[in-house]
Amino acid sequence: MKSKGWRIFLLAVIAVASFTQLSAAALEPGTYVPGRVLVKFNGSVDADARLAIHGRVGTRIAQRFRLDADLQMVTFPEELDLGPILDFYQSLPEVRYAEPDFIYHTQVIPGDARFGELWGMHNTGQSGGAFDADIDGPEGWDVNTDAAQIIIGSIDTGIDVNHEDLAGNIWVNADEIPGNGVDDDSNGYIDDVNGYDFYNGDSNPYDDHSHGTHTMGTSAARGDNGIGVAGAAWSARIMALKVCSAGGSCNVSAAIAATDYATENGARLTSNSWGGGGFGQAMKDAIDRADAAGVLYIAAAGNNGSNNDASAFYPASYASPNIISVASIDRFGGKSSFSNYGATSVDLGAPGSSILSTTPGNGYSTFSGTSMACPHVTGVVANIMGFNPNLAHTEYKDIVMASVVPSDAMAGRTLTGGVLNLRNALDQTPPVIIPPGNNPPVADPGGPYKGRAFKAITFDGSGSFDPDAAELSDYVSTYVWDFGDGSVVSTSTPTTTHIYGAGNNDYVVTLTVKDRYRISGDPVTTTCRIRGGGRKAK
Repeated sequence: MKSKGWRIFLLAVIAVASFTQLSAAALEPGTYVPGRVLVKFNGSVDADARLAIHGRVGTRIAQRFRLDADLQMVTFPEELDLGPILDFYQSLPEVRYAEPDFIYHTQVIPGDARFGELWGMHNTGQSGGAFDADIDGPEGWDVNTDAAQIIIGSIDTGIDVNHEDLAGNIWVNADEIPGNGVDDDSNGYIDDVNGYDFYNGDSNPYDDHSHGTHTMGTSAARGDNGIGVAGAAWSARIMALKVCSAGGSCNVSAAIAATDYATENGARLTSNSWGGGGFGQAMKDAIDRADAAGVLYIAAAGNNGSNNDASAFYPASYASPNIISVASIDRFGGKSSFSNYGATSVDLGAPGSSILSTTPGNGYSTFSGTSMACPHVTGVVANIMGFNPNLAHTEYKDIVMASVVPSDAMAGRTLTGGVLNLRNALDQTPPVIIPPGNNPPVADPGGPYKGRAFKAITFDGSGSFDPDAAELSDYVSTYVWDFGDGSVVSTSTPTTTHIYGAGNNDYVVTLTVKDRYRISGDPVTTTCRIRGGGRKAK
């Protein structure tokens, strides 16, 4: 039986007071998942002793966490009271902390109408808005649109990976062979080709809600492709990490696992448009592990219209240096009525009211919420990371904070007192310094290849090299594969897989490689002969 989840309604839920050890009496029904406790043991407690402790209270281990060997999620019958079990674990000297599996919520307010223009990117005064109350998207895109080597971890309701405006930017796990039922890359997850569904425990992170697909359209929908919308980072890669149900419920245990997955699998930042549960040390520990690995954590400030300085809203309110907490502004440049704020706990504002973006099934819809403001920041950070990928993660945060446009609406309500601006952020990002004598990398796509339609084929670019590897410590950082059927994939590893949807054809496959200084070598081609029928085998 699936456990009940937390509602992650796009940032609107009552926060539980934060304590180092929460009293069970302080918990309100509906703020945690029944039948679950997160238990963090001291490192000196061995496995047998841990099992014996669980046996004393009749719980069983339901989940372990790859990046924290001392953290376990245990379960017990949902009809039992959480209080005595939580109190039992908290009383033990062997336990560092024990806490509920909190419920968080996504932060969106559906709109009634579709707007034909993206005012948040480029405000011309449409629908009576204030001219230039936006993030200066076109001005920024004049400087940079290349973020193909940057991976965004979308921790949300999932992604429609086949959406016409997102499909070309979906992250592909090059070390995983699709559909073979094997954990090819030994990362603990089977067939995690585009990410993972941590809510249901399977490899299909499809968005059966709409929230996650909408947020990533704002961050990284493909730009200048003649359809739909454009994200702030036109070519960033989207890693789909589903932590919520179709109804918008999710578990903090899923969010912890997703955060660790992003940290382990190459994401440079994660987008987190959810919140509202109580303080959880286990969640903060996962965010701090991301910080230690150089991963930024962009978080929506909440939709309660309240002051986060006075009443914390998690995860945006955790005191972790890699968090950027985002409030929402409307098309007039004012604070959105629903948006949380905080002069010391919320960092900046970004467009969040009536935002048009992608929804599942090649749709486009208008939503409002700090959930919509958060991905604007995510996309801007990904864009400047693409412009210069060699800075520390905290340097990108400093640039975004320092480059805001001062705003009366955000003054005294956010730490910076300003609104996100892409062009200013790019202007303050130091360019990549190319050392004298740098030579472009050399692509080797391997091949020729052959295979059958609807079957995964592995392409190997490991013969590619950088001639400056010894002298300048240079290396091939990005492999861009054009498979000749309209599909283009950018990876940071030399191998990737692809499935052709039509057989009886010879495809020209092109590999272009870039070095750490964003210098591209000449494209090199090979061929792939595909045989097989014109329809997918059942």
